[in-house]
Amino acid sequence: MMRNQNKFLILLALVIPLLWGCPAKIIEQKKEDLVIKLITSNIWLMDNFYEGTTNLTTDFAAYEFKFNEDGSVYGMRTGLPNAVGTWTASAATMTIQSNFPTETGILKKLNGTFTITNSSLSDVSAHRFEGTVELKLHLIKK
Repeated sequence: MMRNQNKFLILLALVIPLLWGCPAKIIEQKKEDLVIKLITSNIWLMDNFYEGTTNLTTDFAAYEFKFNEDGSVYGMRTGLPNAVGTWTASAATMTIQSNFPTETGILKKLNGTFTITNSSLSDVSAHRFEGTVELKLHLIKK
């Protein structure tokens, strides 16, 4: 009798954490899915971009950004080839990472992991540091 009770307690100790862990994982996945859907279902424009106190927004003025579910991102300019990069996002860490590996111009400022500081259904603000210099951006839906 005692042996069966011990087996039951061990089984219970193993199963309960799994039951509590499932809803949190499901909720986290739903957050990720929502973030991905929000990002990929829109074209984005650079509303503001600062490198320290230097306003670089006009350098991004010709670009529209299209993020895709396959992890690709396009910096699109009328009449010119698309700049092709990659991206990932995390709702858990509130970050977005982008990389335009072949770019030597302004888009290379987007290479790295940005921490999202504010967001809504129509815009996102984020920042990252290069050494001691803060890079801040604000994207808006087109």
